[in-house]
Amino acid sequence: MTVFQPQVLYLALALFAIGLFLGIAIGWFSRGSAKASSPTPSGSDEGAEPAPEHGLLVQWDRDGVHGIRVRWNGKVYPRSWDLPEKVQIEFQRMLHRLIQWFDQPEPKAKAAAPQSRARPARPTTSASTMEEAANAVRVYAEIDSILQDLLQRAQMQRRVHVRFLPQQMQVVFYVDSQAYTALEQIPDKRVRLLIREAVRRWERSH
Repeated sequence: MTVFQPQVLYLALALFAIGLFLGIAIGWFSRGSAKASSPTPSGSDEGAEPAPEHGLLVQWDRDGVHGIRVRWNGKVYPRSWDLPEKVQIEFQRMLHRLIQWFDQPEPKAKAAAPQSRARPARPTTSASTMEEAANAVRVYAEIDSILQDLLQRAQMQRRVHVRFLPQQMQVVFYVDSQAYTALEQIPDKRVRLLIREAVRRWERSH
C-alpha cells in the first residue's frame, strides 16, 4: 500500500484549486467576450431610425416597385391603388404639398460681385399648373372609385385602375400588369366600356 507524504497531498490540492479557479475565470471571460462581440439587431442600431407611424415615408428599395418603397402611416403599400379609399384623398393632398414644397422658388440672391457669374434659376412649376394637377388627381381617383364598384357588380376578375400622373400630366389606365396611355389601346372591349361608364357616371354626379 502506497502512503503519500503530506507535502505531496498539499501540492496536489493546491494544483487542483488553481486549475479550478483558472477554469472558472476562463469560462466567465469567454461568455463576456461572446456577449460583447454578438451583433446588435438591426432594429436597435443607434444610427437607424424607426419608421414613422404617421405620414409619408419613401425609401430606396431595389426590390420594390419602381425601385422605391412607399410607407403610409406605418404600413407599406406596393401600389397606389392598394391605399384604402378613405386615405387616398389625404395621400393626394400630401403629394400636392410635396410638389409645392419641391417647386417653391429660390430666394433672391444678394448682389454678386462683378467677377462672379450668376447661376441660372431653376424653372418652377406655376401655381395654376400645380392646382390643375392636384384637381386631376382627385377627379380620376373619384372615377376609379366608381370603376371599382362597376367591376365588382360585373363580377369581372380583373385589376383595372385609372390614375392621373402629375409628373407627366397624363392619364394612365392599368389593366392587370399592363399600363396604357390611351383608352383605345386596351384590347378588352368590356374594360373599355366599364371605364367609359365610370366617366359618364362621374360627369352626371358633377
